Amino acid sequence: MTDPGEAAAGTGATGMLINGRYRLLERLGQGGMGTVWRATDERMRRQVALKEPVLPDGIDDQEREERLRRMEREAQAAAALRHPNIVRMYDIESVDGRPWLVMELIEGESLEAILATGTLSVPEAAEIGCQIAAALAAVHAAGVVHRDIKPANIMRARTGETVLTDFGIAQIDGGTDLTRTGVVVGSIPYLSPERAAGQRPGPAADLWALGVLLYEAVEGVHPYRRQHSQSTLAAILTDPVPQPRRTGALTVPIMSLLERDPARRPNAAQTQLLLAGAAATAQSTQPVPTVLDTPAATALLPAALTLRLRAAGEAVTATRRRTAVALGVAVAVIAGATAWALWPAGAPSPASIPVGYKAQQVASLGFAVAVPQDYVASIGSDDAAWASPDGRIQIDLRDEGKSTQDARAYAQKRLDTMKADHSKPSNCGDSDVPDPFFTTPVHDPQSMLHGGGVNASVIEYDYSAKAEEQYPCIASSPNDKAIEQYMIHEGHVLHLAVNVRGYYKQQADGQKADYAVYENVNNSLKFG
Repeated sequence: MTDPGEAAAGTGATGMLINGRYRLLERLGQGGMGTVWRATDERMRRQVALKEPVLPDGIDDQEREERLRRMEREAQAAAALRHPNIVRMYDIESVDGRPWLVMELIEGESLEAILATGTLSVPEAAEIGCQIAAALAAVHAAGVVHRDIKPANIMRARTGETVLTDFGIAQIDGGTDLTRTGVVVGSIPYLSPERAAGQRPGPAADLWALGVLLYEAVEGVHPYRRQHSQSTLAAILTDPVPQPRRTGALTVPIMSLLERDPARRPNAAQTQLLLAGAAATAQSTQPVPTVLDTPAATALLPAALTLRLRAAGEAVTATRRRTAVALGVAVAVIAGATAWALWPAGAPSPASIPVGYKAQQVASLGFAVAVPQDYVASIGSDDAAWASPDGRIQIDLRDEGKSTQDARAYAQKRLDTMKADHSKPSNCGDSDVPDPFFTTPVHDPQSMLHGGGVNASVIEYDYSAKAEEQYPCIASSPNDKAIEQYMIHEGHVLHLAVNVRGYYKQQADGQKADYAVYENVNNSLKFG
């Protein structure tokens, strides 16, 4: 029961006393499953965190029951675990039939909040990853799969510890699965390929999510996040991992965790060992992770994984030796970190490099380009991407395979598809959940010519996207802008896209600056 005269049952308010013991002090945050409060345990005289169940209006009885049982499941899953890197569950209180979870209060901030201010260094990410791997080793040993490893569910305490939280959708061996058939639970960008394919996840799914998280934390770009959910799922299922550029000693552990086959990923204990070695290597001058050379590591790792890791380490060493002899090195300081741009002799340089931009050469695609110098790069075998520090502007260049048509035909097909698949919904009834993406074309394909005789065709459209959100009605006007062009180079189709989120929320000067990014990138393209 709550104190008489306070807010209605199930709705927390500052000062409310829960079941005569827990006094609510302030809201700390809110997620899909509930609101987290800072509270005082007046019996034990300590501060705790209380998680209040939040049930949205309009859900049916089955959904309501499922949500409440998930919170009870969270308490059961976490209460059975005792580990310094796992949040402690103290109690569960029933308030008018709804479970309130009483747990350890972590004084600090989430990894999501930390990454919103910038990327992590390799040593920082390795240390955080090592602690989360240790937590997952304990979780998996207890027969639990977390299923929701993401930055928002990882807390960095002020004392330095990293703590895994939120077991709301955890899967427990021998327990009843509370997920309805056909319903995807968890954060889509962190789903493993097996989960994206609709399979029941095992512990390896948590390790995939950890790999994605570490990639994102150091590179500053999520390897699979796309404009909307379906595209993200498709990328997880089919796209190769973009080659990381800044991960250093973390490259081998991350790429091992992002093996598409779950049987080929290291388990949590092996991951902890790999990340501990990466952390030590990042602090030293050793060119190859020292963990690969220790008898303890070899004994704990499966033979196939050991061979793959050793081969990767040897390749890194050989690449560094060749680089020192054959390549010139240009150094640019970006947001306090050092980035290396390697230029083979005779490689093209951008046609122009505006002030505040840096030269980028993508040998795999046969071109060079200039991008803003604080943008974070992710360059793979058949694509390259750059993102602004705030994630608002994304530049993508992709090889889409051998060409069978001219550039204008590809641009027109793209525009026709966008019109057909993403037109603005005609109504916004309460029961409608429209496609979270619609477009307004600005102009039909326009031809242009790049240096070296490369033909291109350009389209431009405004759009609105609200990925992974359910909402009754889409915005009345688009907020975002995309400019895309198709180019034919050496018999292949190259696709350039510049996406600007919040374009129409900017003032005129801001819009002009946003558009200048596309113009500068486009004007600087130089093909070999």
